Amino acid sequence: MIREVKEETGLEVSSYELASIYTGERMHYTYPDGNEVVFVMFLFDVIAELEGKLCDDQVTLFFEDEQKESLQLVFKSLDEIDISTINNVQKPIIVDLKQGESKLLRK
Repeated sequence: MIREVKEETGLEVSSYELASIYTGERMHYTYPDGNEVVFVMFLFDVIAELEGKLCDDQVTLFFEDEQKESLQLVFKSLDEIDISTINNVQKPIIVDLKQGESKLLRK
């Protein structure tokens, strides 16, 4: 997780705690080519240093990764997230967070 955060955001994680693990039917996904998978997603509460990393708007992370996987990184409160714009596999996570669901294993 620490390596992935650095690679995708340029941020250094100083501390973290496992918040929840998602898997099961809600994490089922069919790719356009027909391949089917069930994702396992791990959510962490993370502390990272943001000094000098934010744009003037104080919500956009100033970072460009070499693989161009992260096109724009913006910090938002849960209330600001429009659920209709979220990928179907990630929707259950955002819904649970908005509803305050917090069991470690989420199916």
